[in-house]
Amino acid sequence: MRGMVVVALLLLTACGDRLKWTEDVLLPDGRTVTLTRLQEFNGPPGEPFAPRTESYHRFEFTNPDTGKKVRWENDRDLTTVALSIDDKVPQLLTTLEFGGSVYRYNCPSPLYVAFQYTGSNWVQVPITQLARKIIRSNMTGSNFRMTRPYIEANKHHLSTQQVADHLPDKFRGKVIDLTPLDQHTVNTSKKCDPPFNYMTRDAGTNE
Repeated sequence: MRGMVVVALLLLTACGDRLKWTEDVLLPDGRTVTLTRLQEFNGPPGEPFAPRTESYHRFEFTNPDTGKKVRWENDRDLTTVALSIDDKVPQLLTTLEFGGSVYRYNCPSPLYVAFQYTGSNWVQVPITQLARKIIRSNMTGSNFRMTRPYIEANKHHLSTQQVADHLPDKFRGKVIDLTPLDQHTVNTSKKCDPPFNYMTRDAGTNE
């Protein structure tokens, strides 16, 4: 039996295990953009004979202000949290996954990495440069192994409400409040272990 499991895992790895879907993202200004998403599962298993974990992922959408395609792609270190478009410029807030990524990004506190689209590529920026200081998560993020059955059951498309209903627990029903920050703190003297600071609080009715 164990031999059959090993063969099945090898075949799955050779073929490449991937999940494709679309999701509607409610932008902070009330507009909606549809992302075409891809998540691959070629990362190392968490334990022997377990399924492979998340690895490369990407999403694409059309910037409604410019009509141009925008693509984001990354490895397993970052997971998506929130997308916004202000003055025609897309900005993306991500958080860190899989332990080692915390050290790779120098133990940021709060545990976020932000990017801005320059017109041809994404450039990392301090989170204090984000146009919005009160941020609501509006994208699916971590643990796609758990979300996958729901995505497949909904014919590989999620509405804005379905996205909101299946956010990670740390973001569901909350907002990220960056207003107390005066600079993006990177403190390598602290231990890079949980509990991590996400600067979340319960969402108000007008947020």
